[in-house]
Order: sequence, then structure tokens, then C-alpha cells
Amino acid sequence: MDLPNKKPDIVTQGSNSSKRIRPLFKVLSTLIITIGVFLGSQIISLIGLLVFYNFNTSKMIASFGVGSVLGLSALAEILFGITAIFLINKNNLVLNLKRPSGKTLAEIVLAVIVIQIGSSLLTSWINSIFHFGIPRDNVVITSFIKSHPNQLILIILFVVVIAPICEELLFRGFLFNSLIRQSGGVLTFWPAAIISGVIFGLAHLEPVEFIPLTLTGMYLSWLFYTRNRNILTNIIAHGCINLTAVVAIVFTIK
Repeated sequence: MDLPNKKPDIVTQGSNSSKRIRPLFKVLSTLIITIGVFLGSQIISLIGLLVFYNFNTSKMIASFGVGSVLGLSALAEILFGITAIFLINKNNLVLNLKRPSGKTLAEIVLAVIVIQIGSSLLTSWINSIFHFGIPRDNVVITSFIKSHPNQLILIILFVVVIAPICEELLFRGFLFNSLIRQSGGVLTFWPAAIISGVIFGLAHLEPVEFIPLTLTGMYLSWLFYTRNRNILTNIIAHGCINLTAVVAIVFTIK
């Protein structure tokens, strides 16, 4: 009489173990997919750049400091942005596209000011210890503006429009959204925000700005989470952050 009662216990234990493992597997697969999409887009873009220069690496390297870097970055952003849309649809992730309220826009402006001041101070402090130097993106943008002063609109188009749209789709629309919605309760807001923020920081390949970018990514995750997954609000906030950075660079150019 005791034996029949033991089998359900074994099944239950196996079922509970499976319920715990599945969400963790989804979290891990989400991270792998995100990193794979980002790196894959970079590789495909680099191959495209090589084809553009007819595999003349010396010519490519000679011009790599200005236009080629921006072209490579823009192509990579567009590729992983399109891929993110596919992943969002495939995983039935919910996104909203509602115009943010005036109060939300005012909060974004205040947040952007705090982020820029905080990032500047934190970056300077990190540089004073580790001597990483000027961030690569700042060098590239400065060089492009100096050599192509009449094409500032291209920088604004890429940095303020294309990059925010594509990065928000991948890092908040897919990555953070998946970590929250598909982890089966394993990840609450803060773990998901920290993980997606770290990935966001690493993706920019800027050692001196890793911590500021990670914190910025966490703020953008919080904004996405508290504004009912309104991706439009995030794109606007991200665009404002990038716009103020470009304006600061322009005013520092002599």
C-alpha cells in the first residue's frame, strides 16, 4: 500500500526540478541570443566593410578612423535592430508605442541632466585611476565633425535616431523584457535590470564608460518597466542622452 504513494512524490520532485530549470534555461538562452545577435551584427558589418573596400585592408585601415567606423557601427545597429524586432515578435513580447505625457518628458529631461553630470564625473574619476583615455566614440565623432563639418546631420541621424531605436529594441524590448516575462518569476526587476545593464555597458566596448553605461542601462530598464513597456518613451530618453553628448562634443571642438 505504501509503494503507490511514493511514485507521485518522485514525479512531483522531478516536476518541481523541471519547473526550476526551465526558467533558468530561458534566461541563459536569452543572454546567449542577445550576445550572439550583437556580435554577429558586428562581424557581418565588418565583412560588408571589407567587401566595400574590395578587401583592400590597407585602404580600409587608412580611412578606418572616421567614416568607416561610423558606417560599420550604423550597419551593425540596423542589423541587430531588425533582428530584435523578429525576436520580439517570435517570443510574443509586449511593447507599447504611446506618446509619453508631459510629466514623463519633464522627468526624462531631469534624468538626462543627472546622467550626463554623473557620467562625466564618474568617467573622470575612473580615468584618473586607470588612465583609459578619451572614449573611442568621442574620438571618432570629433574626428568626423572636424573633417566633415557640413555633415553634422549624419552624426545626429545615427547617434540620436538610429542608435536609440535599435539599441532600445534589443536591450530593453527583447533582453530586459525577456528576462522579466519569460524567467517564470526567477528574475525580479533588479536582477533583470542589472544583467541587462551590464550587457548594455559591455556592448559599447568602452572600458572607461562601462560603469556609467551600465547605470544608464539600468535607468532605461527602470523607465521601460515603470512606463508599461512603452518603447517610444525609452527611445526618446535614449535619444536625449545621446543628443546632449553630441552637443557637448561639438562645443568642445576648437
